[in-house]
Amino acid sequence: MAEAMDGPDAQLRAALLSAAMFGIAVQREMLKMPYLAEADLDDVLRLSGPMLRKLLEPPTSREHPPAS
Repeated sequence: MAEAMDGPDAQLRAALLSAAMFGIAVQREMLKMPYLAEADLDDVLRLSGPMLRKLLEPPTSREHPPAS
């Protein structure tokens, strides 16, 4: 996944994206966490989608200051 991503920190962003998706799936499907397991899938996607999409986008220079 990281190879298809643009910008800095692609490997880290891919790992975070994977971890977030895995966490949602495990808590929803395996652990049956209240609220998450009972939520409509469209609502889960609507609320988690912006966070997941943000990890796919390369950070702006404001979000990713140069290392000192």
